[in-house]
Amino acid sequence: MFRGEVILETFEKLHYAYFPITAVTSLLICLHDGNSVEVGMVGNEGMLGIPTLICKKESGLQMTIVETGYVYRVNLNSLQNVLCRSGGRRSGILQKLISRYTQALILQISQFTACNRRHTLDQHLSSWLLLRFDRAHTRPLLITYESIACLLGVRSESITVTAKQFELAGIIKNNRGQIELTNRAGMENIACECYKIIKNESNCLAEDLNKLMFIGMKNYLH
Repeated sequence: MFRGEVILETFEKLHYAYFPITAVTSLLICLHDGNSVEVGMVGNEGMLGIPTLICKKESGLQMTIVETGYVYRVNLNSLQNVLCRSGGRRSGILQKLISRYTQALILQISQFTACNRRHTLDQHLSSWLLLRFDRAHTRPLLITYESIACLLGVRSESITVTAKQFELAGIIKNNRGQIELTNRAGMENIACECYKIIKNESNCLAEDLNKLMFIGMKNYLH
């Protein structure tokens, strides 16, 4: 899927669960004044469609592709049918996988909120860029400073000034809306604890999912 494609509009009915492979997706709250604020991002660590899958409810979030890449999609009805099979080995493993990822997603959204309210802009921007680079697998980000400002809910002038300071420090390079990370250690030194908290949770999530998948394969083979 391509950057800018909208997977789901706010409170629209979702028919598929989406699993990003190399793409990155932004979770957005859309306001009545036309502005949007990012409350989470999803890469190949997660999935899209949790509210519909678990509660059969429309999501209040807009889901938009922000980094071009491959995405798998699975019919939601098929997944729901598996979840509804009580006592089955496959349904049990799937429920645990979804529950574990939901826990990680809630932590990320909560941390985004705390970061936006309590940390300085240079800390906030550093953490946000690191999270985006992690999900883009260190590829240069195709995004303008103005777009970042909209996602973070701050003035574009403030983002531009802060990002220019990063450029002067040799932490990032910006070539016509293509941002490259040139000094990860330098950016990690500026970032607040929110990045480490979300990063550590992502690492724990990957370990837990691998364990659950291994158990699922053993059960399937036996």
